[in-house]
Amino acid sequence: VTVPGSVHDLINATSLALMKDNALFIPISAGPVDFPALEATLIQRPSLRAVLDVWPAGCWDDDRATCGPPYGSRDWPARPKLASLPNVVALPGMAMRDVQFWESSAALAASNLEALAAGKPLQHVVRNATNVL
Repeated sequence: VTVPGSVHDLINATSLALMKDNALFIPISAGPVDFPALEATLIQRPSLRAVLDVWPAGCWDDDRATCGPPYGSRDWPARPKLASLPNVVALPGMAMRDVQFWESSAALAASNLEALAAGKPLQHVVRNATNVL
């Protein structure tokens, strides 16, 4: 558990400078990443690589963010120069942002609730495999 804001820009010029040559950087959240420092580092050290699907104006847990239509203006890529670097694979970061995801998730949850009430098997259940040989 982190205190809100406690990891903001944790991945900064100093931590990026400590990365080994040929390292691959894949952030799972935009908050900890200092994007201007990442861009500068990737320009200075082309042996470093990054796969980015989180952006400074990402949608989740950021009141300043926009997700793109129908939620607001398109925000990707937030840093066009960073997204176009040859050592960057830029992805739009669409996880959980589109209507299809939410409709499918709601339908699956409803289906599982109906199955549970009817005593039928549930779909997509993840079981604890601790005791499995």
